Amino acid sequence: MPLVENALASVADYGQQYRIDFSLTDRADDVWVYVDGMRLQQVFGNLLSNAKKIFTG
Repeated sequence: MPLVENALASVADYGQQYRIDFSLTDRADDVWVYVDGMRLQQVFGNLLSNAKKIFTG
Protein backbone atom coordinates (compact mmCIF):
# COMPACT_ATOMS: atom_id res chain seq x y z
CA MET A 1 0.00 0.00 0.00
CA PRO A 2 2.81 2.50 0.59
CA LEU A 3 3.72 2.35 -3.10
CA VAL A 4 0.13 3.09 -4.12
CA GLU A 5 -0.15 5.87 -1.55
CA ASN A 6 3.13 7.42 -2.74
CA ALA A 7 2.04 7.24 -6.37
CA LEU A 8 -1.25 8.95 -5.53
CA ALA A 9 0.57 11.64 -3.56
CA SER A 10 2.97 12.26 -6.44
CA VAL A 11 0.14 13.31 -8.78
CA ALA A 12 -1.99 15.16 -6.21
CA ASP A 13 -0.68 18.66 -7.02
CA TYR A 14 -1.27 18.19 -10.72
CA GLY A 15 -4.81 16.99 -10.04
CA GLN A 16 -5.58 19.94 -7.80
CA GLN A 17 -4.81 22.30 -10.68
CA TYR A 18 -7.81 20.83 -12.49
CA ARG A 19 -9.95 20.08 -9.42
CA ILE A 20 -9.47 16.33 -9.89
CA ASP A 21 -8.77 14.14 -6.89
CA PHE A 22 -7.64 10.57 -6.63
CA SER A 23 -8.77 8.87 -3.46
CA LEU A 24 -8.03 5.50 -1.99
CA THR A 25 -11.38 3.97 -1.07
CA ASP A 26 -10.37 0.43 -0.12
CA ARG A 27 -7.17 -0.91 1.30
CA ALA A 28 -5.65 -4.23 0.33
CA ASP A 29 -2.89 -4.60 2.89
CA ASP A 30 -2.85 -8.38 2.54
CA VAL A 31 -2.26 -8.31 -1.24
CA TRP A 32 1.24 -8.28 -2.68
CA VAL A 33 2.19 -7.37 -6.24
CA TYR A 34 5.55 -6.87 -7.85
CA VAL A 35 5.68 -3.70 -9.91
CA ASP A 36 8.13 -1.10 -11.04
CA GLY A 37 7.41 1.87 -8.77
CA MET A 38 8.34 4.44 -11.39
CA ARG A 39 6.06 2.78 -13.95
CA LEU A 40 3.20 2.79 -11.44
CA GLN A 41 3.66 6.53 -10.96
CA GLN A 42 3.69 6.92 -14.74
CA VAL A 43 0.40 5.00 -14.98
CA PHE A 44 -1.22 7.23 -12.37
CA GLY A 45 0.08 10.29 -14.19
CA ASN A 46 -1.39 9.06 -17.46
CA LEU A 47 -4.74 8.30 -15.80
CA LEU A 48 -4.82 11.80 -14.34
CA SER A 49 -3.93 13.37 -17.66
CA ASN A 50 -6.68 11.42 -19.41
CA ALA A 51 -9.20 12.34 -16.70
CA LYS A 52 -8.30 16.01 -17.13
CA LYS A 53 -8.92 15.77 -20.87
CA ILE A 54 -12.31 14.13 -20.33
CA PHE A 55 -13.52 16.56 -17.70
CA THR A 56 -12.00 19.82 -18.95
CA GLY A 57 -11.99 19.27 -22.69
